[in-house]
Amino acid sequence: MANHTSNSSIPGGFVGVDIRGDVDAVLSITGNTGITSVRQPIDIITGDSVGDVADVHLTILNNSVTATGNVTFPNNEGIFVEMTRATTNCLNIQGNTATGSGNREGIELLEDVVAPGNARIEAPAAGFTDVETYLESANTATAFVDEFNLGVSRVDPGTCDTP
Repeated sequence: MANHTSNSSIPGGFVGVDIRGDVDAVLSITGNTGITSVRQPIDIITGDSVGDVADVHLTILNNSVTATGNVTFPNNEGIFVEMTRATTNCLNIQGNTATGSGNREGIELLEDVVAPGNARIEAPAAGFTDVETYLESANTATAFVDEFNLGVSRVDPGTCDTP
């Protein structure tokens, strides 16, 4: 999904990706601007059922997204990535401008509390302290949350596969 422009509000989300089962996937969401939607404009979940073992490489670069919310769904992240079960995830998330609605974040990464997977994020070694600090320096968003129960490992840029 690349280089789409929209000045109108989309009732649902803009990009919704749901990867379940034993799937290998390489995805890129880049250069989409002016995207406004009621729900999460970029909403991704990897794994969901017990036994899911996915290997997902995800690039989210240079997008401009806003979640507006509504009466039914007032609280939505701009970019939401939920990694569940025994999935392995390699993430490259930078250059995005993301605004959440209500009390939600611009960018949220969530590793499932019940069955956490293995998350890696591409970031330069120099100055890397933690995921939230890196995301704040590499993106512009209303707020950041990194909810990793087992931590996240930093990998060198270029480690994640790209389409």
